[in-house]
Formats: sequence, C-alpha cells, structure tokens
Amino acid sequence: MLSLEINKNISILREFWNSIIEFKELGEDEVLQKEKMARRLLDMPIPSFSKNYFESQMHLLTYGLSDVEIISISKHYEKLKRLETIRDKYQEFAVEQKNDWNLVSGGSRVVPISKAWGVPRKFSANAAILWDEFQRLILDVFEIGDPIGDK
Repeated sequence: MLSLEINKNISILREFWNSIIEFKELGEDEVLQKEKMARRLLDMPIPSFSKNYFESQMHLLTYGLSDVEIISISKHYEKLKRLETIRDKYQEFAVEQKNDWNLVSGGSRVVPISKAWGVPRKFSANAAILWDEFQRLILDVFEIGDPIGDK
C-alpha cells in the first residue's frame, strides 16, 4: 500500500511538472525562463500529495523495512513537502513585490523609471535560485522513483 501511495504521488508530480515545463522556450535567457516558470507555478495549485498511509503505518515500518529503506521513504516525503514550501515562498515573494510596487506607485501600478530602480524585486531576485532547488527536487524524485520498489 505504501508503494502505491508513493507511485501515485510520483505520477501526480509528473503530470504537474509536465504542465509547468510545457511552454519552456528554447534559446530564451535562462534566468528569465526560470522566472517565467516560477510565475507559472504560482498560477497553478501545487498538487495535494497523499501521505495518509505513510503517516498511519509509520510505527509498523520497522517490522518490514530496513533502516535505509525507512530513511529513503522519509526523504521522499520530505522532498514533496519542500516543494510545497518553495511554492509558498514564491507566493510570499510575489505578494511582497506587488505590495512594494503598489507603495511606490501610490496604487496606480505605474512607477516612474527614477523610482523603479529602488523598488525591491523579491520575487524576481529569488526566482532562479528557488527554481533550481524546485527542479532539482522534482528530478531527484523522478530519478529515485519508489524507494522501496515492490516490497
């Protein structure tokens, strides 16, 4: 059952990932492309990953799995949680950046160039860094797959 839950989460993650990178443009500036994909991530709700079986059976895992397998399973679920945390961080930066622009523009959303240089761009400044981690986590989940296989 645990393996089914893990594989279902991987399948959901794969669909989600494909929908984000679907519009990736070749030849585009890498930093700009990462920011665009991060913005696309904000437009899409992150999937709800199941962890019910894992949490309900955690105390029994030691009877059927090795310590290494239990650690691998825990890392799998930690990666899924970290993806949600990164998405939340993007949302936080986007709201802060929007609020900063609204403050400088007086609510008109139009900022004179002379003032624009001083406006913090929290989302833009952090998009590529967080995107690298987001992508690394997803690709790692795909590469490892189900950490317990057919057990």
